[in-house]
Amino acid sequence: MGREKDAVLRTENLHVEYFRGKTLLPALRGVCINLKRGECAGIAGESGCGKSTFALAAMRLIDKNEGR
Repeated sequence: MGREKDAVLRTENLHVEYFRGKTLLPALRGVCINLKRGECAGIAGESGCGKSTFALAAMRLIDKNEGR
């Protein structure tokens, strides 16, 4: 893995959970990404698989998560 300061976007063991009623639903489990300057990445998946949740958590717009 490259140096930490080279990363433009980096997550380690990112977890996000939502409550639906009284049930806790995992949205993301242990997501790790290390995107360096000049690199690009795409996120693809079915509807409801966590793409938007990942983007919001990576931008710290969702604060109820674990990991860094």
